[in-house]
Amino acid sequence: MAGRLLRSFARQRAILAISDGSVVTLPPPIDELVRSVARGHGETSPYNISWVATTRGAAMDLIGGGLGARAGSREFDAPVWLFQLHGGFTPTRGPVHVPRRQGSVMHLVVSQDDGMVLDLSIGDQVRDLNGLGTTSAL
Repeated sequence: MAGRLLRSFARQRAILAISDGSVVTLPPPIDELVRSVARGHGETSPYNISWVATTRGAAMDLIGGGLGARAGSREFDAPVWLFQLHGGFTPTRGPVHVPRRQGSVMHLVVSQDDGMVLDLSIGDQVRDLNGLGTTSAL
């Protein structure tokens, strides 16, 4: 399924929202990708999905990761979409001996270049995406 989404991503771009006079675009397969990742983490109906176009470094600073995107690196300045979803999420990976902590908020960092999920976090803390730019609802 991911291969099909990425091929579709490479061919399509659609207008999703117009806010404050500027056109905000998001490829149609990204909506499906975000919902698919949520389903893979136990949430079939995520709600209050918001997103913002930003850089990977800014996204990681906001969601508290900061890993994998260091200042001065290509990854730090890479264009991404940061998504914030609400629901009931359960991590699917992690050490076997550590209990998997559920969360009510999922953050996804998706590359604008190829539609790949670069980073994912599950927790309970809602972040204010407005500081990164114009936010839109999915």
